[in-house]
Amino acid sequence: MTPVTDLLHLGTSSWHIDSSFRQFPSLASALYAIEIPSEGGETMFADTVLALKKLSNDFKMKIVDLKVIHDFEETRRRHGLPSQPPEVRAATPPATHPLVVERPNDVKSLFIGSHASGIKTMSQKDAKKLLNEL
Repeated sequence: MTPVTDLLHLGTSSWHIDSSFRQFPSLASALYAIEIPSEGGETMFADTVLALKKLSNDFKMKIVDLKVIHDFEETRRRHGLPSQPPEVRAATPPATHPLVVERPNDVKSLFIGSHASGIKTMSQKDAKKLLNEL
């Protein structure tokens, strides 16, 4: 891989929701393979509706009102990558979204991923612990 490809791979190799770091995240994501490598390059999808359903009712009550901070730089920090240029950081400030979201079809799901950098009203240590548990 080229250095740019390495950075892209590291930055997108963890579980994430596309554009969760934006004030208005993507409504959907599509994957269209133009070139498929002979090995590697796997893409998987997680069922965040099922993930929420599998949590105990007590745990759901604990998280239902939490707000998660999603930061474009979080995945880069986690992998020891350099920060984006100042103009990119200015264009993509952290965004806050509910941890449990209700979809248009009245179905609830988790809204987390590798861009999740903290939780409002929680210490960084406690937020990281909860996010890692989820």
